[in-house]
Amino acid sequence: MDTLILYLSLALFTLGCMHRVSAWFTRDVWYLSRSGSGGVEPLARLKVFAKGAMGLGRGRVLVQVAWQCLAHGVMQVQVLKSNRFRWFMHMLIFAGFMGLTLMHAFEETISERFFPDYYATVNPYFFLRDAFGLLVLAGLAMAVARRVMMRRKGLFSNGMDYGAIGILAVIVLSGMFLEAVKISSHTVFENMVDEFGMIEDEKDVAALEAYWGHEFGVAIPGAGKVLDPSLLEQGQAIHEESCMSCHADSRWAVAGYPLATGLGTETALRLDRAGAVTFFWWVHYVSCFLFLAWLPYGKMFHMFSTPMGLIVNSVTGKKGGKEALAIRRSLALDACTRCGTCSQYCSVRPAYEITGNPLVLPSEKLSFFKSRAGQKELSGDDFFRARQGVTLCTDCGNCARVCTAGIDLRNLWQHMKGDLLQSGKSDPMFLSPLAFGSCLEGDGVDSDQLAPAMKRLSGRFDDLSDPSRVIHVGQEPVTQPFASFGIDACFQCGGCSSVCPVAEAVDDPQQSLGLLPHQVVQALKLGEVEMAEGAPMLWNCLTCYVCQESCPQGVLVTDLFYELKNRAYRRTGEGRRLASGHRTGSGR
Repeated sequence: MDTLILYLSLALFTLGCMHRVSAWFTRDVWYLSRSGSGGVEPLARLKVFAKGAMGLGRGRVLVQVAWQCLAHGVMQVQVLKSNRFRWFMHMLIFAGFMGLTLMHAFEETISERFFPDYYATVNPYFFLRDAFGLLVLAGLAMAVARRVMMRRKGLFSNGMDYGAIGILAVIVLSGMFLEAVKISSHTVFENMVDEFGMIEDEKDVAALEAYWGHEFGVAIPGAGKVLDPSLLEQGQAIHEESCMSCHADSRWAVAGYPLATGLGTETALRLDRAGAVTFFWWVHYVSCFLFLAWLPYGKMFHMFSTPMGLIVNSVTGKKGGKEALAIRRSLALDACTRCGTCSQYCSVRPAYEITGNPLVLPSEKLSFFKSRAGQKELSGDDFFRARQGVTLCTDCGNCARVCTAGIDLRNLWQHMKGDLLQSGKSDPMFLSPLAFGSCLEGDGVDSDQLAPAMKRLSGRFDDLSDPSRVIHVGQEPVTQPFASFGIDACFQCGGCSSVCPVAEAVDDPQQSLGLLPHQVVQALKLGEVEMAEGAPMLWNCLTCYVCQESCPQGVLVTDLFYELKNRAYRRTGEGRRLASGHRTGSGR
């Protein structure tokens, strides 16, 4: 029966892996409109992938790929930079799970081959098995706590997320309870003595039984009486002669021993008579192979797809044309671990709190498109929500910078916008000025398609249509003092301007932007509020928060820009109409 379960699990695992890998080369990579996908044939993708794989033979490329897998796939350097709590959680689960897999699950293949003195019940292996299990449990507890605590910050969890945590917990806990009932089992003790002890004298067996019951937690029937010290000494001598060489002190089982002693003698004896050892063995065995069979179909498949994504990115880079792009986009859907880091750093995350549309968040957007990959074109409410989630993106690149799986999320969103523009289904009212250009790169979209959107923008925001016009804000008091943004701490180091992607994207920042971020702050410190509010820099800002995150003095640069834009917008005709509508309760 156990062999049948093993082969069935391996068959399901193999079929699942074949299905997932084939999708990298056959999956239709359009998202919102087929017209922009420019379908790429599977054979063409295979040729590009094979060409890149042949390049691994070159020493430099091989070293680069190995470093990417080690640094980002194993050590999770990117996670360490963004969130130490999550990195520690990941390393606990990874180290514990790999330790159990290599040392315990594959003991005949690995442990016995590389460690000639290996025996499961002697140290350090006896202790390490429990230690690895406790590492996994600690990491899983941190994972649950993180998902509960981060729920308000845009970290969504579904059944697949908690299913992965649950099945790992069942595997580890069932193993610990199996060890506990084996430690306390009188039947297991008797079988061990019969098979390995070679003790024929019943008095010696009784002495050894008394010693193991007193020292190692074995539940002995009728063990309530006070034991004779001489009997324990005799049992210890027999143990040292017959058992010590192949069985460590049960107290080294740092998880199983406390569980065994915590059961109590009577409970342990009842469980022993009920066949608890057999029950927990089957639970542990079946759960391990259920995990193996489920692995290609769940989120844990990122253990394979994430390193493969890193390899493909290293091998193809930005080369390979549409074929390599199609592979990378397909891999991205499998490589995502749904950790939610991208959503936490998304510069338009506040828009989710306003609209209630989870597809504004990068992680939810990617998960949504994965669930609908290759299906018919979106329509109705699904299309509206997906389009809103894509068009609200400012192309700041924060999600791509912090992605621990190395997914080029910014490239995905740009191509989605290009698909929309080519299909004529776009509604680019919320696209930033730089987003127009970025989503057109390489897609051959006629710029005339943007004319209707530009006309609508100029009609609605007539007061802002002239970039050289200074907006006079009058004498209305400031709603929030600029000092609260920390501008007094600014010492004009220019760090915010040096990391600004807008300043980097233009040839002549002074001519195109008027003032750079640090100059806007300095203008406010000098009392030149109108100069700061009239700077085109404000209206080209991507709100990526890079300047604010990089400021050594903690100046809230991006929040300050929001305040300046809100002040200016409230003076426009559109702003006054919206404010009037909000006050009267009328909608638009």
